[in-house]
This record gives sequence, C-alpha cells and structure tokens, in this order.
Amino acid sequence: MTNIHSAFSKSYAEARQKFLGAAQAVGLQVESHVHPEKGRDGEELAMDVVREGPVNAKQVLLISSACHGVEGYCGSGVQIDALQNSEWHKAVAQSGVAVVYVHALNPHGFSHVRRVTQENVDLNRNFHDFSKPLPDNTAYKEVQHLLLPDQWPPNEANQQATMDYIAKNGMPKLQAAVSQGQHHHPEGLFFGGQAATWSNQTIRKVLKQQAASAQKMACPSCKPLCPKVSTTILKVCSLAAKRPLGATKPFAKYLKNKWPQHKKWHGLTCTQA
Repeated sequence: MTNIHSAFSKSYAEARQKFLGAAQAVGLQVESHVHPEKGRDGEELAMDVVREGPVNAKQVLLISSACHGVEGYCGSGVQIDALQNSEWHKAVAQSGVAVVYVHALNPHGFSHVRRVTQENVDLNRNFHDFSKPLPDNTAYKEVQHLLLPDQWPPNEANQQATMDYIAKNGMPKLQAAVSQGQHHHPEGLFFGGQAATWSNQTIRKVLKQQAASAQKMACPSCKPLCPKVSTTILKVCSLAAKRPLGATKPFAKYLKNKWPQHKKWHGLTCTQA
C-alpha cells in the first residue's frame, strides 16, 4: 500500500513529473497536449492523458485532476496514488471499465495556483454554443462595481455600499449574482468567456478520441475532499458498468483498506447504485 502523502505535490511541475512517472512505471502510455504558454516557473504546460483498460470499452470512467486550476493539487494526488496502487489496477481490470486519467484540465491555473485559465475564464462556465447569444447576467452588472472597485483594496465607502446592498437584497442574491457567472466583463469574477478556451477545445478532442466507442461514460469531479472523491469514483464506476455496487467489491475493498476510519464506506458493497 502506497503512502498517500507522497502522491501530492507542491507545484504543477512536480505533480506532472510524478504523474508521468507513475504512468510509465505501470506501462501506460501518455498522450500530451502541450499548452501554448509556459508555466509560472517557465515549465512546459500540458494536458496529459493516460488510458487504462480496453481500447474498445463500452464503459469509460474519466478521472480529471479538477476543472479549476488550483484544485489540480488534490486531483493530481488522487490520480497518482491510484496509478501507484496495485489493488486499484486489479479492480480496474476486473470491472471491465476503461479508465481515462486527464492530468491538468487547466494546466495554466494549476501552475499559477489560480482558479481560472490564462484567459481569466472560469472553465466550468465556458461550455456554451458560442454561435448563439450568451446568457446575460444582469444581476452581476448591478454589483460589478462593488466587487471590483476602481480603488484596491476597497475603501470604507465601497465596504459600506456593499453592506447596504446586502442589507437591502440579502446575501443569497449577491451570491447568486456572482456564482451564476457572466460573459460581458473579461476581467470580472466568474467570467465564462466569449469563445471556447484552449482547455475547452482540447478536452473535446480528448473525449472524441477516448470515448468514441463508449456507450456509457462517467466523469467525477475531483475536489479538495479526497475521501468523497474516492466514494464518487466507486459509485460512478458502478453506474458506468450498469452494475450494482456489489459487483464492484474490489473498489470498495480498496477504499476500506485505504481509509479504514471512514466506516460509512464499508456498506457500499451491498448498496445498489
């Protein structure tokens, strides 16, 4: 059993080196889609893709190291730990599901420790049909001057205006205005872009290559709560294979041995997906 802490990294460059090394160590080939820009420390950036399992698999589990760049530190660690674990590989082989590891969906944000891409785009708000009119977030336009004032850091007048807005409209309305995303202010918060980003275009190419023969595909999101991520992977792999969780006992056993303190996972082997 591997040391989970050794799978995590302090930089994108370190994470990528570990990922490529882990894939090579178990004989898996890597397809690298090189990013047009360099990283924070001048390093090469890329979306690295590894496939484990049958080429013509009908069920595919895609594990990305996170949509938002800074979350890649967590997702990368999950991927690397899995690639270094013999129990995981045995479970994958027995499941009949092909696993596709996408390391650094947003390599620029990963390297620069930022949520967004090099275009300042919040990636999960970038998947639109850009030939059609984009959503117009009028609520964001009302608070844009409060969120990004001309003077930084915000002065007392700005802080008071923000508090007045919240007192009048409520915090939920402010949160909704911001989190909904917007497409009109490129330097604003949660900018969804006005065209498909490099990451958007590249992951579409990857999906066409890796899921061409798939009838079912699952894609859990790796967030900075690794136990929950692993539970999600177990569940969606079962769903992808159209089998009850009882048929994926190796996955449940892997989780049970890896984090025995999480007793709630132990019952997953007899739970219908």
